[in-house]
Amino acid sequence: MVLKKGAASFGSIVATIGSILIACGFAWLIAQNWHQIADWAKILILVAVTSAAFAAGSLFKLRDYPRIGRALQVLGSLLYTLTIFLIAQIFSTATTAQGVAWLLLLCWVGVLTAAYVLESPISLVIGLIEFLIWLVVQFTAFAARQEFSPGMLALYFLAIGALFYGLRLLHRAGRHGFAKVYEWWTLLYVLLFAYVLSFQSLLPSLWPEGIRSSMPIAAFLIFLVAAAVVALTVGAIWAIRKERFIKKEIVAVIVILSVLVMMVFSTRIVASVVGLCFPKGCYDFQDQRSCLEARPAYATCVWYSGHCEEQSCYFYKNVDSCLENGCKWLDNYCTMPQCGDYRLEESCKNTFKQLRCFWDGANCASLNCYEYRDQSSCEASMAGCAWQDGNCREKFACEEHTNQHAECLADDSCRWQAGFPYRLAKGQSVPLSLWSLWIVFNIIFLGLILAVIGYGTVQKSAKMINLGIIFFSLDIVSRYIGFMMDFWGYTSLSIVFITGGALLLVGGWLIERWRRNLVAKTRSTRG
Repeated sequence: MVLKKGAASFGSIVATIGSILIACGFAWLIAQNWHQIADWAKILILVAVTSAAFAAGSLFKLRDYPRIGRALQVLGSLLYTLTIFLIAQIFSTATTAQGVAWLLLLCWVGVLTAAYVLESPISLVIGLIEFLIWLVVQFTAFAARQEFSPGMLALYFLAIGALFYGLRLLHRAGRHGFAKVYEWWTLLYVLLFAYVLSFQSLLPSLWPEGIRSSMPIAAFLIFLVAAAVVALTVGAIWAIRKERFIKKEIVAVIVILSVLVMMVFSTRIVASVVGLCFPKGCYDFQDQRSCLEARPAYATCVWYSGHCEEQSCYFYKNVDSCLENGCKWLDNYCTMPQCGDYRLEESCKNTFKQLRCFWDGANCASLNCYEYRDQSSCEASMAGCAWQDGNCREKFACEEHTNQHAECLADDSCRWQAGFPYRLAKGQSVPLSLWSLWIVFNIIFLGLILAVIGYGTVQKSAKMINLGIIFFSLDIVSRYIGFMMDFWGYTSLSIVFITGGALLLVGGWLIERWRRNLVAKTRSTRG
């Protein structure tokens, strides 16, 4: 009987692959002639193919082939998402961030609905992934051309994490089959969030100018927090009524979420200790008066379509206005000239602000500092170059204020951008406050990993233990790569390679031994 089922299942898999290949063949033919098909026919084809995938998946599940059925239902979810965007393309809907957010909203709502109706766990995961993508796009739409702090997006993700756990409690109390999916998803989600916060380079960037946001961003955060609180409260009450021993788990999760919230807000401490100082550009001016009065280092600002933008030759639509503004008319449109187009020293120097041209004594040349191979020729060049780390590079205004927050803001021509510079200036080092915060965050992350491993041991779940071990290994590898970047150089890098390789070999053996012992104990206890 077992052999018969296996043979039938294998034959069904082969038949399914064949049907998918046939469908792909027809899809390829349709794609080649897509522009020739009427709009109503395109929509009919998309709806028919998506419906067929869902129907075939349900039929296979009813015929006792659940794996094939789930695979086809996943195909239906992906086709549904593709259908939404293709129909939007047919009707040429808006391509703004908010327009894409509306389309993604239709996608994840539809996929999650299909997941619950068809009881498809993998479709549920797809829907949750699309939900998170929608969250990021919607945040981007709210933040368009407005001042905001990336830390607000981190708070969005934390609110959603609480919402996921609340849904997990509701499904568990209701004995729903998706309870395990939400449990795994919440664990993975929280570990991934804490892992991202363990990177030192990210910490100064969360609150660059304080806790600042626009009204739509703040209002949406309040909505997400309210939804998370309701789901968590109702789920906790219902779950405690069903299983009183779950109280400790709920308290532990609330403590973990509270710690993560404090971690996000605590990064405000290092927002001004590390960062880059840039010359102001036209986009930094928000009104017409300040735009026209602005004097950025390397641009001329104009007020165009309600925004302050750099003057561009593409603004001019006729020959006279193009030539009057120092541009070049070419092939019926106005374009920027090249440095080589200027033959006189005075005209060449006048273009430095737009084209970065300079007079090298005989010709008008573009600024290419990398062409200088030694320090003396680099610093003696008329191109305004600087010698750093064995290379000749372009010298930018305001860069002397890198990692100097107060000095940067004191200069009216400069703007501050909190963040970790790719290369610290010579003689500078990472501030002690940033090092301390980073170490604390990594300790918390390791504690969270151990908590997940301990929870998996209590729940007798080898998969949870493996999940914790994976993130533990990922953290070790990430820190190792970080040290490689910090100690870049032939001698130091070789020492890092040798030492790190030896540690990874021993550590890998110990981790695998630890994992096997935990899994063996879990299985023996279960048995």
